[in-house]
Amino acid sequence: MSVSSRLKKIRDHLALSQSELSEKYGAQYRTYQNYETDKSLPKCELLIALALGGFSIDWLVTGQGGMLNESTDGDFNEELFLIVVDEVCNIIEEKRWDIPARKLGPLFSAAYKYGMGDRRRRAEWTGDGEPPYPPFDFVSLTMLAAK
Repeated sequence: MSVSSRLKKIRDHLALSQSELSEKYGAQYRTYQNYETDKSLPKCELLIALALGGFSIDWLVTGQGGMLNESTDGDFNEELFLIVVDEVCNIIEEKRWDIPARKLGPLFSAAYKYGMGDRRRRAEWTGDGEPPYPPFDFVSLTMLAAK
């Protein structure tokens, strides 16, 4: 199953039209149509919006796991994960890094685990101020993507 067919599955799950889903998650209607017809891949903003809506980014881009975000890791911090996804997306866009869609989910997960490897730092972060991980750069993301 492709990213486009998984997007359609999300839309069917929500019982929305393409127009309604694109409006709900802040995408241009025509742009969203292109996502569902495999003409382009979803932008990071849509991935983040869908994650905030309870959908698994990993499932959307790789097909691994379930459609809904059901973390079994008691230490998982959704707010922090979305910050990591946003930072990774910014670097990808800034560097115009051509990364295959199938690698995005694992890259987001690896970046989160890399940045949040220390459980103490994770537990102490309250959501205020800077996240408790070192800033990402293109080199560290390249190394994570190669894994």
